[in-house]
Amino acid sequence: MRARRKALIFALTILLLAATTSGCGADSTPPERIVIAGGVDGGVYARYAAALSQALTAALGHRVQVSVLSTAGSVDNLRRLAAGEATFAICAADAVADARLGDIGLNNTAPADYRAVARLYDDYIHLVVKADSPIRDLADLRGRRIAVGGSTSGTAFVVRRILAAVGQSGQSTESELGLSEALDALDRGQVDAFFWSGGLPTGRLADAAHAERLRLVPLGDAVSDLRTEYGTVYHQGRIPAETYAGVDGVDTVAFPDLLMTTSRTPDRVVRETVAALFAHPEVIGRVPTGQLLNRAEAIFTEPVPLHEAALEYFREEKIATG
Repeated sequence: MRARRKALIFALTILLLAATTSGCGADSTPPERIVIAGGVDGGVYARYAAALSQALTAALGHRVQVSVLSTAGSVDNLRRLAAGEATFAICAADAVADARLGDIGLNNTAPADYRAVARLYDDYIHLVVKADSPIRDLADLRGRRIAVGGSTSGTAFVVRRILAAVGQSGQSTESELGLSEALDALDRGQVDAFFWSGGLPTGRLADAAHAERLRLVPLGDAVSDLRTEYGTVYHQGRIPAETYAGVDGVDTVAFPDLLMTTSRTPDRVVRETVAALFAHPEVIGRVPTGQLLNRAEAIFTEPVPLHEAALEYFREEKIATG
């Protein structure tokens, strides 16, 4: 009897050890590390990246460890993708198109094989002044002090294109300031106007419009020259009245924003990410621009090719063919 009891205890011990070892092996599998490059604090890129992080965590749980980088914007994000510092990034389509051609500086970072995951929404160029400013159009910027965006931002990239297209390069004193710094500089009288590129509405700008009287300067007349010089990625958009409290609507320059990665990102990670993007509208929709996301438009990432795993997802969803 005693021998049988010892044998049973030994057998149970072996089973327990086996189960424990198996459990430890599963628990010790490291989560997939995903880094999303967002944008400046308070901007739509930053908020969208945070929402995508939450959607990925909701979809994949402990299988992923997601972090969001605060960045200067599109050009900075492209550099981080190329350097392997980010897995995904939100970028303006015009900056990506030029980066793929090697036409923008990425701090000597080796060229990357950039791929789109989805079209997210459109960006709109804001030219912001105080409500009582004499600046009424781009020509009025001549001789003024202007903030054009952070040094490695998509805002500065497209603003300098706009100024060049309408023949106003070098006609103003330029400062490279992000959104928060530009708002402070405008309030203190250190700049006469500033540019911002973002989705509608941009939270930091909306907060400022509640606190002080601001006005938007129309930029729609620049679209034709911009398209002639730099291509059809640009189109005319409208910032509706009351997008920002007390601010009239204006026509302006608009262009797509894309969720980007590179060809070295594993297919499985890309597929799970694009699936999570659409699986949790209650999370993505907390960002106002996130409410514009839909599968039918997400495939239109021209001139940037879709990652093959993203394309396969859209094919299975009957959105893309071929």
